[in-house]
Amino acid sequence: MPHPDVRPARSVPLVRTGAEHAAPPSLRGALRSGAACRRWCRYWLRDPAVGLAEHAFFHLFRALPLDLVSRIGARLGRYRGAELARLSQRAGIALGDLAPGLSEPARAQLLERLRANSGRAFLEALNADRVCSEARVLLADPVTLSRVVASGRPLIFVSVHTANLGDLLGAILLRRVRHRAATTTRPFANRYRERLAVRMRAGMDVQILHPSISAARQLLRHLRAPRQSILLHLDEARGQQIHFPVFGGPLPRGGNLTLALRLARLSGALLVPVHLRRRLEGAHFMLHLGTPMDLSEPGATLTDDEAARQLDEYFSTVVRRHLDDWQQLYFLRR
Repeated sequence: MPHPDVRPARSVPLVRTGAEHAAPPSLRGALRSGAACRRWCRYWLRDPAVGLAEHAFFHLFRALPLDLVSRIGARLGRYRGAELARLSQRAGIALGDLAPGLSEPARAQLLERLRANSGRAFLEALNADRVCSEARVLLADPVTLSRVVASGRPLIFVSVHTANLGDLLGAILLRRVRHRAATTTRPFANRYRERLAVRMRAGMDVQILHPSISAARQLLRHLRAPRQSILLHLDEARGQQIHFPVFGGPLPRGGNLTLALRLARLSGALLVPVHLRRRLEGAHFMLHLGTPMDLSEPGATLTDDEAARQLDEYFSTVVRRHLDDWQQLYFLRR
């Protein structure tokens, strides 16, 4: 009977949270150095202005028809100016490895579609509860979903950021599965943006944890009860870099991939790959499920590395099919 692999040293950096939510900078401290002055200006001037604008846009885009919101997002994009140029250059380099047969015009067209889809995903996330209606989200494999829900087992859904930024997929799964749910996400450095995110998620009935060792323990306790589920994105960016999928390369050590495998083995939860794709232009989606994995003992037949390889094969295929709507292409360094 296989046991969890003895793994070498971590290759995915730890998430550092908390520094961005330290005590507010004082004016006296701002006079000590240029960096301290910039932090004071960001905290007391820039962050409130950005927060006020984002709250206004939130209410505006909640009032407009969804398809119009999606079109506006495509027009505006998520990134602009120098930031868009830098990220597009990085994505173009990654495309050289992921889609080496693309001509220069085809690559430029793909990056333009990615720019538009990233804007769609950003504004659609503000309306996740509205997008979740049955008419806008179809299920590609209702039999598999019904079977895993009917099992009564806790569920670990794992995914990548295709066609959404994370919250939308979580809202869709909550609507379909109706388990008590939990997930992890880093807090925003801008406290006003973080308050807006908390407000957006307030109606989802989901426990939001910040990544940490204690959060991993809380997730394990959560999963040890029946009819519980969690959602983990395996392509999370750390230090402006993603570490999974690896497209057949060396497996990462650490991060959400390792967390998902260990939680599945320790809790008895089923590990269920899922992904979202855009089925029409605008806010219309298809939810796909991969083959569920049972890593708990007794009866487990896969090692952690074997399960990770299967997940890499599944999500590498998904990403290559939807490069123009994979939000993390901007953060892939090859």
